[in-house]
Amino acid sequence: MIPSYYYLMDIIVIQKNVDLIDLSKKYFIKIISFPPHMTYKFQPLDKSFMGSLKIYYSEEIKMWTRTTADSIWYIMDLVGRAHMKYQIIEIAINGFRITGIYPPNRNIFSDINYISS
Repeated sequence: MIPSYYYLMDIIVIQKNVDLIDLSKKYFIKIISFPPHMTYKFQPLDKSFMGSLKIYYSEEIKMWTRTTADSIWYIMDLVGRAHMKYQIIEIAINGFRITGIYPPNRNIFSDINYISS
């Protein structure tokens, strides 16, 4: 059995590049394109990681402001601590599940989501 690879793209890029389609067929790459004006709904990191980062970063800022009078230069240390708290594989997997990318879910959006397209 030949392995399949998936490549996620904006539909506009695919429409302008016929060579890309030919190469993808040759190398068994399946291109999944996003509907027009909907790419923001398919951002797994925005759906999973960024929300968690905001929560944990806020917690780190609150703890930092209560315990220290140091300068703003410690912000990157706080971001690093926040990252360590939320970077777990389950959050990444959940981001792809929520967006319907993997496992593929055709029913993730309703008809109202396609009105602007």
